[in-house]
Formats: sequence, structure tokens, C-alpha cells
Amino acid sequence: MSTKRYFRIIPGAHGGEITIGSVSQEFADYWSERDSDELLEHVCVLDEGVDGDGFDPDSPPVNPDWEGSWYDCDDLEHIHVPSTSGLPCFAEIKLHSDATYESGGVRWRDVNRDGDEDDMFDVIGDDEEFERSSVVSNRDVMVSEDADSEPGLIPALYVISYEKGDFGQMVVETGSDGFDPQKFRVAVIETDFGDFAERFWYGDMELDRFGGGDSTGKGMEALIGFVHPERIVPASDQDIAVMFRDQDDN
Repeated sequence: MSTKRYFRIIPGAHGGEITIGSVSQEFADYWSERDSDELLEHVCVLDEGVDGDGFDPDSPPVNPDWEGSWYDCDDLEHIHVPSTSGLPCFAEIKLHSDATYESGGVRWRDVNRDGDEDDMFDVIGDDEEFERSSVVSNRDVMVSEDADSEPGLIPALYVISYEKGDFGQMVVETGSDGFDPQKFRVAVIETDFGDFAERFWYGDMELDRFGGGDSTGKGMEALIGFVHPERIVPASDQDIAVMFRDQDDN
């Protein structure tokens, strides 16, 4: 008789908060001729205006009707994701008697039950790092410096806060043989700041990443450029499946 076992996966301890927001052509033109460090200083104090240290009063507004901080300029994208530069790790866990595993995630049986997500299980094994065996591209949001390089490009501001800490976790159910790293699959978002993991599977089961958010900033970057809105849209499930199948065939 098969024995069900459960494992927690931590996708990585390094990553970032990334925002992409559309900006006015005037803002893009102004900052495309200036140093990226000056741009970063400016966008970091947008909410302080001329009182902010590093604010450039000669800069056109981000958008005529826009106000806020850099992380509010996010009409195109805003994500908090682990980087693929580090290794994920797994450890065996024991589910709480009132928790259940379903659809790639852990849930309380009673939806009204109090308790944090971490309370749904106890870690009973040691964390072990492993290599990602299957990685495909979910989408490409690389910055183009030339507005005329292809039709449909719009000016955009990219900002990343590099961070170290908690980027969430996932839980998988296995048989008695336990966790198989070869079954762990990742789809990434490709950016000028690096590649970041944003979708996860164990075999054919897509996993829910939960928790996270407790991290420490390690630096920031800002870029101005052009992006095609359609490129930011994630790949379809069908396209992802084809990419994984092609990897398996090779």
C-alpha cells in the first residue's frame, strides 16, 4: 500500500520586488539621456517631490495624472519573486491533523480556522538544496532602448528592489519514495535584472506558492526603456506544456 509523504519546497532566499509602469514619452526622453543612478535617486523620492533628496525638479512627470512612490508605478507589472541565481531546497513535513493537501497546496479543512499558513505542518526533515532540472520562459520583459525597433512599443519605467529573505514556499505530495528533484519544474520571467522564478510544478501539478514577504533590501536599480505590452502577458498553459515536452524530448 502506497504511503503518502509531503515535502516543503523553498524556491530561494534571494530575489526582488519588480515593478514595470508605463510613463509619458517626455519622461522617457528626458531620462534616456541621463545616468541610471540619477534616475534611481529621482524615482525613489517621487512621493516626496522637490523635498526629496535626489529629486530632479526639471524632470517631466511620470504621467500627467500620476502621483505616488516608485512601487505605485506598476500598471504593467508588480511581482515579488525569487531569483534563479540561488538553489531551491526541500524538506519533509508532517501535515497538521486539521490540514489537507489539495490542488498543489495545503489548506485548513475548516476555512474559518485561525492560524498562519506555517501552522499547517511541522518540518520533520533537513533542508536539502537541489538543482532545477526543467526551466522554461514564462515571458520576456527585457527593455528595448530603441522605440522604433518594433511596432507597438511603449515607454516604461522598470524598478527592482533586490532582496534577501522569505519568498514563500510550496508543498508537494509524493508516494513512499519521497521527493524527486527531477519532477520539479519552473517557468521564469526574463528581465534585464536577471531571471526570476514565478510558476512552479511538481510533475504535471502546478504548485501554489504561499507566504513570503519578509525580506531585507540589498540594493535597487531603475531603467527607462520601451516594452511591448503583449510580451508581458504570461505564456499560456498549453505553451508551457509544449516547452516542457520539448525539454523532455531533448
